[in-house]
Amino acid sequence: MVLQEERAVEKYTRLPKKALTCWRIRLALIAFLPALLSALFYSYSRLVWGILTGLWMAAFLLFYFGYYPLKRRRLSYGADGRLFLLNTGVVYDRRKAIPLERIQYVTVSRTPLQRAMGLASVYIHMAGGMAVISCVTAQEAVRLRLMLDP
Repeated sequence: MVLQEERAVEKYTRLPKKALTCWRIRLALIAFLPALLSALFYSYSRLVWGILTGLWMAAFLLFYFGYYPLKRRRLSYGADGRLFLLNTGVVYDRRKAIPLERIQYVTVSRTPLQRAMGLASVYIHMAGGMAVISCVTAQEAVRLRLMLDP
């Protein structure tokens, strides 16, 4: 049934390229503190400092060049008359088909970084949980809120 509904959706919308930039800036800001603490507390032991720095840089580069670009490419959403379809997942495909009548309310949130870049996150609240679409344009967030809010 979901496959039939997916074919009925004319066009899936993807995230803008600014979403990738936003995630990468946030990653750099988050990565700065552990790198600084590693340099301050383990500088007496070159071996420990080298291992921690290598592991931290490997994780940073994996997210920067691997996970976030793949996440942006794989996240898409669309709606037909009865369902809101959300495709997510980086390692595994996750496809959510949300009946429009099950949506209780929709909220839009903007962090300071998202506000500076003209982006927003959309939270779709349902009886059984919540779905999040992060880093859509502010105009698209308003359009989704108006379209999905009962």
